[in-house]
Amino acid sequence: MAARHITLHREGSASRDLRQILDAVAVAAGFSTRDTFILQVAVSEAVTSALVHSADDDIEVVVERRDDLVEILVSSRGVIDVERPRPHGHPDLAAEGGRRSPLMHPLVDDVLIDHAPDGTTVRLRKRLSPSHPTE
Repeated sequence: MAARHITLHREGSASRDLRQILDAVAVAAGFSTRDTFILQVAVSEAVTSALVHSADDDIEVVVERRDDLVEILVSSRGVIDVERPRPHGHPDLAAEGGRRSPLMHPLVDDVLIDHAPDGTTVRLRKRLSPSHPTE
């Protein structure tokens, strides 16, 4: 299956489209309903982190099936900008950043966070679980 690309905008709402793409790719890979939901939660955490921490307004997401796994890349082309004004009630990133990463790790098989000068990419991989038949 070819990789599926979607751009999410800070002020827009494409999360439904992303969930539909994740669902289609996970079902095609043979994931159970439970594992598909778990994958969606992990990706949601990665996207939220990218939107919160990035100085850029666009987040790129690539979803791809590879044999018995689904791989998702969430990329922001900005750098962390702790001085950027935050919505009311939003945590101070300098004091409270990095809480989403520990949430992603137990949900998927592999999490890699690549910080580069031009942005950050989070790679999530979840393998087909033979212990959970498709529901």
